[in-house]
Amino acid sequence: IPSLQDTEVSGYVNRTFDGVSDFEIFDHALANNLNVSIVGEAGTGKSMNLFRLEETLWTQFHRYHLVPLYIPLARVKPNSHFIEETLKQHSYTTPQIKRLKQEYRFIFLLDGFDEFLMQHRAQDLLTQAQIRDWNGLSLISARISAEDALTPMGMTDRRYLCPFSLEKIDAYLA
Repeated sequence: IPSLQDTEVSGYVNRTFDGVSDFEIFDHALANNLNVSIVGEAGTGKSMNLFRLEETLWTQFHRYHLVPLYIPLARVKPNSHFIEETLKQHSYTTPQIKRLKQEYRFIFLLDGFDEFLMQHRAQDLLTQAQIRDWNGLSLISARISAEDALTPMGMTDRRYLCPFSLEKIDAYLA
């Protein structure tokens, strides 16, 4: 799988924290076929990372052969099949969705797990979306307050985002 490290995204700064860059998080998930959660406080760039990854993967579809689908979880209605509903919002028909599901690999960019928990149970994320029925993996963003709810779902591979570098943290504490 090609590395996102080699990809330029307009208007996006690939940040590094604790020796790991934003794009290395995504490369790790893609290379290892992992579902990964991206955890951080408000304002650390979780949503922006997912949004930019979607943009990058669409522009680089010929390289990655992944269909990225950004889904803001705060908008998910109870008991909905939100993957199909999101695709329909992008003007895909039911036969086209069926074909996509059979022929392509997806990366679901699920944004705001903590907001999802305000209206749903954690396990509903997997059952409602029927993610296991799709050929793909998920990157789920969540605030640290929702971190414990990710473990029972098998989301044990986590990457933490922080708005400051270690150098800035050390300088502030000194």
